[in-house]
Amino acid sequence: MEVLFTQHAKSRMKLRGIKREWVLSGLKHPVHITRHPNDSELMIYYSWVTARSRWLKMIIKVSGSRLTVVTTHFDHTYKGIVP
Repeated sequence: MEVLFTQHAKSRMKLRGIKREWVLSGLKHPVHITRHPNDSELMIYYSWVTARSRWLKMIIKVSGSRLTVVTTHFDHTYKGIVP
């Protein structure tokens, strides 16, 4: 699996204090994956970041075995079960 980051994702990660390792871990072991409601080319991945005790939401474009991180942020509204 190849993972790329858009410039937007990189800048938002820096601004929000999101570590690359958290995103990569979340992509390998997501708790939940769903289709983006407004764009059929995008998927939404959720993972729990123990270091922050928060849900990480990642907007991903999937193209074969390549995943492109479009953006990511801590989601305060997601109600998943903490692993």
